Amino acid sequence: MLLSNEDYKKKNVYWTLDFVLSATYYIYQCAAKQVDILAANKDTCDDTELPTMYDLIDDAIATGADDDGECYNLPCITDNYLADVPFGCMIIEKDGKTILTGIDEVDGVPNGLD
Repeated sequence: MLLSNEDYKKKNVYWTLDFVLSATYYIYQCAAKQVDILAANKDTCDDTELPTMYDLIDDAIATGADDDGECYNLPCITDNYLADVPFGCMIIEKDGKTILTGIDEVDGVPNGLD
């Protein structure tokens, strides 16, 4: 099943439920890391907003896929810290549609990196 919303349908951009689950879990991991960093006073700047699923979609589209159809992005989780591991997804071009799907079954992190 392909998912989208009105804005992305106009651009022929769709995503799978696996992408949604991977993005959600990845954002959860970023939130936990942000709390750890701020609680330990490693960074006192808490102005950085965590990425949303739509931010991850936009970043993937802007970055594009590599030769294997994979796309990776490393978002900021505080003003001075990046996420520990990149978010990964697959970008598939099919029937005039850009389809984003999860790179693995759980967390958006390639198996070799988690």
